[in-house]
Amino acid sequence: MSRSLNNFLTEEEYALITIPLASNSPLGRKTVWIIVEDDYDKAIYSKFLTNNCRIFNSQKSETLTKKGCLNVENIVSELNSRIFGGMIFGIRDADYSRFDSNYTLPDNIFRTDYRDIEMMMFECEDVKEFFCSQYHNYTASYITSLSYAKEIGYFRIFNDVFHLGFNFKKKLKFDFLDRIDNYSHEQLKNDLVQLFISDCSNFSVNDFNDFLYTIYENKDFEICRGHDVVRVIISIIKEDYPQNLSKETINNNLKDNYSQTSFYSSTLFSDIKAWCVSHNKIIWD
Repeated sequence: MSRSLNNFLTEEEYALITIPLASNSPLGRKTVWIIVEDDYDKAIYSKFLTNNCRIFNSQKSETLTKKGCLNVENIVSELNSRIFGGMIFGIRDADYSRFDSNYTLPDNIFRTDYRDIEMMMFECEDVKEFFCSQYHNYTASYITSLSYAKEIGYFRIFNDVFHLGFNFKKKLKFDFLDRIDNYSHEQLKNDLVQLFISDCSNFSVNDFNDFLYTIYENKDFEICRGHDVVRVIISIIKEDYPQNLSKETINNNLKDNYSQTSFYSSTLFSDIKAWCVSHNKIIWD
């Protein structure tokens, strides 16, 4: 290689390009390669996984820019098939994989304890203490946010498990947030039902209600999508903090206050630690 390995790795390369090349070097063969969903996840896990490892987001190339949990799985699978004896694993959000009886977690893939890393951070006691110190009546606002995000989460789960193809990003505008003080959970459910009826020919209200009965007792942090919670909680507390409150602010607060103690006590870290021990590697402080 014409460049040193360290210089090579500091550049914004892509996992499918960089890792096979770097693995040809003695240092590269000793490195644990970790694939995560995006740069935000990379910033979070880089706080705790700091030794003998390199973390990449799941963008495949300059032209294939889509990221996400399936990309993590595909990249890890491809790299492990191409690099004999490589030490490569991926971290993905659980999303709703635990609700899908047909899903099997692939080898060398680890998933979050809760629906996503955002929900793991929201439930961290250090994060809760920080938000309580910054935002008046935060606990009540958070509980309210969960209640709305959970209604949306039920439909997200149903959509994922039964592959209905509903596009939340395009169809759900979150305009109800502008009137959330006068917008009930029942109204939200009815509006979502109408969106699904108009967009998914195979959607059945009866099937949805039957499915809802089977998952109704699951915990909020298993059902709520963290990004939904962020959007709702901003709308609730923004009247008191209009100047400095944004999605970026909340996300940074989550990341910065998510503690080592909470991460190290998670099942996610326990699974990663067991994998590392089996490979005779320590990648944490």
